[in-house]
Formats: sequence, structure tokens, C-alpha cells
Amino acid sequence: MLVPRAPPRPALSEVLHGVALLVTASLDIRETLERLTCLTLEAIPANRCTLLLVDESGRALAPTLSIGQHDDDELWERFRALEPIDLDEVPARRELLRRGRAVAIPDTAANSLVPRQLVETFDARSLLLVPLLAAGEPIGVLAIDWTTVGRRVSDDEVWLAEAIASYAALAIRNARLYEGQRTKARSLQRLVEVAAALGSSSSLPPVLDLVCGAFEELLGTAHCSVSLLGTEPGVVEAVAVAGEPLPEGIAPLLDAGELHRAAERWRGGHQPVLQVSAGARRVLRGGVLAPAVRSVALFPLVHGDEVVGAVVAGFPTDRRPGSDRLEIGQALADLAAAAIGRANVDRRLRVRLEHVETLTRLSDVVAGTTELDPALRRLSRTMRADLGVNLTAVALTDAVARAAVGARAPDAEELEAIRSWRAVLGRGRHPLRLRAVADGLLVPVARRQRVLGALRVSLDAGDRCCDDELLVAVGAGCADVVHQAGLHRDLAESERRLAVAAERDRIARDLHDSVAQLVTGIGMRVAQYLPDAPDRVWRERLEELLALAGRGNREIREAIHELLFLGVRRDGLVSSIRELARRFEATTDMTTRLRVGGEVVPLAPAREDALFRVAHEALVNAERHARASVVVIALDYTEAGVTLTIRDDGVGLGHRDPFGAEGGHFGFRGMQRMVEEAGGALVVGNARRRGVQVRACVPRTGQTMARGAGASRRRR
Repeated sequence: MLVPRAPPRPALSEVLHGVALLVTASLDIRETLERLTCLTLEAIPANRCTLLLVDESGRALAPTLSIGQHDDDELWERFRALEPIDLDEVPARRELLRRGRAVAIPDTAANSLVPRQLVETFDARSLLLVPLLAAGEPIGVLAIDWTTVGRRVSDDEVWLAEAIASYAALAIRNARLYEGQRTKARSLQRLVEVAAALGSSSSLPPVLDLVCGAFEELLGTAHCSVSLLGTEPGVVEAVAVAGEPLPEGIAPLLDAGELHRAAERWRGGHQPVLQVSAGARRVLRGGVLAPAVRSVALFPLVHGDEVVGAVVAGFPTDRRPGSDRLEIGQALADLAAAAIGRANVDRRLRVRLEHVETLTRLSDVVAGTTELDPALRRLSRTMRADLGVNLTAVALTDAVARAAVGARAPDAEELEAIRSWRAVLGRGRHPLRLRAVADGLLVPVARRQRVLGALRVSLDAGDRCCDDELLVAVGAGCADVVHQAGLHRDLAESERRLAVAAERDRIARDLHDSVAQLVTGIGMRVAQYLPDAPDRVWRERLEELLALAGRGNREIREAIHELLFLGVRRDGLVSSIRELARRFEATTDMTTRLRVGGEVVPLAPAREDALFRVAHEALVNAERHARASVVVIALDYTEAGVTLTIRDDGVGLGHRDPFGAEGGHFGFRGMQRMVEEAGGALVVGNARRRGVQVRACVPRTGQTMARGAGASRRRR
């Protein structure tokens, strides 16, 4: 631009006073530098005054500002296009900045200190280079040039140029500090906004897009992408990209091993891994960088102790970014890692919630059903819609269970899986693992550490992920259906047996209370009439009738025995007496207690039948005659034999003999006969305080138990 110059040159004091006012008047670095260069041209007549400032890396001088005597737009554009000047290319340049003293160069063509591009651009033949130092820190260089060779620079001009340079360096330093604080404040404010935005979003894609945008805004990146470690080892996936894309994409270029190594270096020094040009290509496994990307910084994303990915930041220059920018990038990466961790937790929670809802529907389907095919169809409809899972079929190893629920027998593949699951449980290991097959998965159908079969599952193409635990729970639900079907079958069979037993008991009671009583009465009457027979013929006839009555009585007793005691032979003595006591208490409202002592061992069927018959008859008598409120049953197993004791708190026998001809009861005599036939002994008498006590003893082996005096008699 054309800068008018005052005809008389100002005095040195006036120039310095004007410079001081400029430095203290404004913190706008651009305005201050423009006015300083204009004052320099006014104080020192020259063709052009140029400022070159040290860049962020401290290794180069960046062309910043140039003002000449005349406006020349083309010259200005050439100046803006100049490449940064490498300070280390010529050692004297670095020495110039270190010393801080101005250097006059009368002939630029013969001096290597002067950059060729600066000479060629401005046609500078003579030059005055003045270092800019502030508190010992190199700021840049003030260059005053002439288009004539051999221009002599006076001592006053050198002193004035150095004074202006010191003021300019101070102004630049203050302006940079101010601008740095403003930039840091804006960056911190932006970080707070980004943190708030990240905290309010639970979805991963907007979180990652926000991170890339923040890198582009705060660090001035030409490219930014977020790459996360995939579910498979060694796989890196690019999930968000902003700015210039790399030609071959991040996913195939970024190496997982390099990412982990970068994370280790970050943990050690808390510095991102920065690579420039060829180094960046090495990081990206030989990939071609985008033209606008000259350097790459990797900011590993570490959540807790786990490396989850990295932010790949591409910069438009091959100069190292300043520490402030790297700190901002690191803070953004930390925020991104926390947000990614939170988003992953949220995603897992949502998946778990979906699984819980699926399991709730599974519970609703399984509850109360005993038919497997309808349950599988309903579950498959639900899981196909929610998770892309198809439940194909259930195979069970147990033929009875298959018949109960309509399942099929397992094939060879399923049998092998079932055997492996059972082997795992046999070794005490848990949980069971799914087995992959050609058409899907095999899921264990297991309940309470028992593998019942296998559930075959197929997955839709491109299905959503369904975790193993959910499918194992579905297999357990199928096992519950099988179990419930078995319970239903057992319950139906139990009800049938109870109905048959109740009918047998009713028939036995009827036979006992009617026909048996009648036949016994007939026999007793015939025996009573036998002594009064008028002759031998009538005696023989009466004896024949008595024999017929006895045989009929025996056959009736055998029929009653068969009706009553089939359950004993099936369920065992203890279970049968326990059930008998339960039914007795439920039907009579008498408190009934059962105590079993010793080691329970099975007896011969006839002996268990005899003891059960004693218990049954004693309870019937207690109900009909004792007027008792409590009945106690004791079953004691010893080495010698088994003793059954039934005691009530009723009215007792009084002076009646339960086995006598008068006042006796044929039921006691029947019990006595059955116990004695089993090799045992029966004692019936009054209890110690009140009521009746019935005690029957049978041996455990084939011997007959010795009966004491009155063993089968009434006990006083």
C-alpha cells in the first residue's frame, strides 16, 4: 500500500514516543504491527518493511506483514504465498535471534543469511535484519530492505530499528498472551459446552459427530475421525468423520497394535502421538494422506483402563501444534472417551431392558403351559420381532418327556451337544455355552443342573445381537415347560391313583362293615347252634355251613386286604402311613402326629401290609369309638424289627377284652391274625393315662418275634 511520508524526518524521540503510545494503546496485534511498520518507514527511509514471526513450532519464520512505499497487490499475493523460512537451514539465522542485535547486509546476493525467496520477491539488494526479542524469547525478525546495492545504514538508524523492534516484540508478546488467554477462555467455554452436550446425549453417533466438530472448531483440523476398536480382535472401525476424508478411509489404515502402543505412550507421558508427513503414513499403515492433511495426531480414547479407540486429527501443516492446542485435544479426547463409555453403558442397559422384557414375555408364555409347540411359536414370534431370533424345535432325550410335550428325539449333532453339556455339569462348571452349528445355534434345555435336551435356534441375516445369557434363559424356559408337563402328568396320575384308592377304600369299608360283618355273624350263629343239633345229620349240615362261613370270611378279608394295601406295596410303609394320617386328620379334625425313628428299611410286603392294616384299623376304631382329640402314631425301626404304636386320648377300653368273645371286636382279632401270620405280635390295651394304645411288632428278617406273656392279650 502507499504510505504518505512527512517531508521532514521526525526526530528519534518523536518516533520512540509514537511507538510507545502505539504499544500501550491497543492489544489488536494486526493494527499495532501495521502502524509500527508505517512508523518504521517514516523514521528510516526504505522501500519496504517486513515482519516475519516465529511459528508455534519455534522452528520457522512465517511471513506475517509487509508494507512498502507503493501499493502492489500482485507483490502482496506473492508475499502471502511464501513458504515459512527454516531457521535451522542456516545456523546463522538461529544465532541472529539468539544475539538479538541488528545486522546490516549491504549486498543480499552475497549473504546466505538472507532467505532467497524474500530477496526474489521484493528485489531486495540491501537489507537490515532486526531480531524481535521479548524477555529473552525469540518473537521474529523485522526486515527493512532497499532495492539498491550497498545502502549504508547509519548508527542512529540501527539504534532506532532496534528500539522499534524491542517495542514491537513487547507488543507482539503482550498481544499473543492476551489472544492466548482469550483463545483459552473461548476453548474452555467451548469445552464446557461440549461436555454438557456430551452429558445430555446417550446416543453414540451424535456424541461422536459433536467430538469431530469440536476438534475442527478448536484445533483447526483439516480432518478428524473417531475410530473405535471393533468387537473382533485387531479390528478398528471408523465411526465418525469430519473435514477432509482420507482417500482409503481410516478403518483399513489405522492399525490396532499401533493404537494400543499409542495408548501406552499416552499413559506414560500424557502426550498425544504426533506424526508428520511420512511418519503419519507409517501410523496409517502406508495409506495415502489427503492433500490437505500434512500431519496427524492420534489421541487415544481410554475409558478407565480400557482402550476403546482413538481420535485421528489431521492438520493442514507439517508443523507441530502448540501445547495449548494439544491439551485441548487431549481434554476433548477424555470427554469423548467418557461419553463413549456412558453411551456404551446406556446401550448395554437398553439391550438388557429389551432382554428383560423378552424374559418377562417368556415367563408369561411358560407360566402354566404344558404344551411346548404353542409356547415355542409364541416365543419365536416375540424374539423374531425383537431380536431376529427364530426358535426352530426342541429335542429331548427322555421318551416319556417327549411324549408329554410333543418334542422330537435329538439327532446326532444334538446328542453330541447334550453329552458335552452334561460333561460340563459333571465337572461342576457353569454356565453352559451355546454351540454353533451350520444352520444356527444349539441352546441347552436345562433345569436344576440337569440337561434335558437341546433347543435349535436360527438367526435372521443381519440380525441384531442376542447375547448368550438370554438364549440360555429361553432354553431354561423350555425346560420349565417340560418340567411342568411332567408335573401335570404326575398330578393327573396321582389324582387317578387317589380316586382309585378312595374307591377301593370305600368298597373295603362297605365289605368290612356289611358283608364281612354279616358273614361273621352267620358263622357265629351257626357255631352257637351247633351244640344244639338234634342228630348227626344236622350237626354235619351246621358244620358245613360254619366252614362255608369261615371260608367266605377269609375270602372277604383277602379282598379287603387287596383293596386296601396295594398302595403300601407301591409307595412304601412310611409314605403310606403318613398319607393315612394326613387323610385321617383332614376328615376327622383330630390332631394326628406321626414320628418315625431309626433308619427306615423296606420290609417284606406281608409285614408292611400287616402294620398298615393295624394302623388303619386303630384309626377307624379311634374315630368310631374313642371320642378322642389327639392321636399319636410312632414307627420305630431297630435292628431287631419295626414297632408301630398308635395311642389316642379317648375313653379307653374300660374292662372289656378286645380279643374276647364278649365285648370284643372282630377287627382286633383280624389284626391279631395278620400280625401273627407276619411273624409278629400285637398288644392292645388302655394307655397309661387315658385312651387306648395299640402296639404291633414285626421282625426285619424271616424269624418270628418271641411273644411275652399276654402279648396278644388285653393289657391292663
